[in-house]
Amino acid sequence: MDNTPDRMMKWFDLAAFQANVARRWFDRARQYHDPFVQFFFCFAALNALYFLWAHVDDLKNDAGGLVGEEKQIDHLLRKLPEVEAVSVLERSSQTTSYLARRPPIQRMDRRKPGQASTGDDREGRKWQRQLQEGASPVEKLVALGRILYLVRSNLVHGSKTESGDDLELIQAMAPALREVGQVLLAFTEEEFNLRG
Repeated sequence: MDNTPDRMMKWFDLAAFQANVARRWFDRARQYHDPFVQFFFCFAALNALYFLWAHVDDLKNDAGGLVGEEKQIDHLLRKLPEVEAVSVLERSSQTTSYLARRPPIQRMDRRKPGQASTGDDREGRKWQRQLQEGASPVEKLVALGRILYLVRSNLVHGSKTESGDDLELIQAMAPALREVGQVLLAFTEEEFNLRG
């Protein structure tokens, strides 16, 4: 991507605004012990960042609109240097170990009549496999990002409860989401020279 000074200056105001939004959501998440609140707030911070970079890098679909959120997340994670991806994965090792031990995350929006608690696990299986066997640390990090997005989608669309396996899942995922998001915030601040 073109990171020329003119291009970066064009987006500086939006970058400063979105970085501030992300920083404030991360700060707010730290004020709560409830893992569901932490997850929601940390995802709001991440959303502010991938929204920014989708505009900066002009990510378009075939119809000329912005690509979907999943591709926006992939794109932003692929901007990180490999050494940073390795570091994030190491600091998220408890989450990745947890994911390796559990069944794949299911897409709960694909449930069928008579199967209220069973979704489609094909995507979850794909991303779980890539997280464990990916060709590079960056591709493993992309897989973690996709799993975080699956969990977020299930949560915000009403397919998670506040107990049992769902509580355990959110408790395991929230620290990795915070880690990924904070690294992406630092990356954004550095790219736009927002640290002061």
